[in-house]
Amino acid sequence: MQKETRVDVKKIMAEIRETARKNGPYEDLPGFEQVPIPRKAETVTADVLRKRILDTTGDLSVPPAFPAGEGNALKRLYKRIVSKLVRCATFPLSVRVTETNTRLKESLEITCGVIERQQAMIDQLSRRVEILEKQMHE
Repeated sequence: MQKETRVDVKKIMAEIRETARKNGPYEDLPGFEQVPIPRKAETVTADVLRKRILDTTGDLSVPPAFPAGEGNALKRLYKRIVSKLVRCATFPLSVRVTETNTRLKESLEITCGVIERQQAMIDQLSRRVEILEKQMHE
């Protein structure tokens, strides 16, 4: 047979209160005014997007291998041989990366167009609201 254990909630709460009194008060939670507010994010316009991303991308193609470049003849020969061996493995990847880069650039250009259209619509609606507010106050 199991022995039934009774829990004395009042006794437990008294122990908790006594421990809290001994340890002192808890730290006060900061008020809303004391919480630091993070810096606002920069407003992204189509011009900002074009300047920061699209105008700086340059060549989107990724070569499957790099030229042998400078160095003595033995180093250049070694680099050419290794480059030809590695090219068969890297060529399909470089083609996929180049295609992905091209699609991303096209998507960003479309996004810029959408942002421009939405900004024009926002400007038009803002002017309309101003006109309606003036008419309301007259």
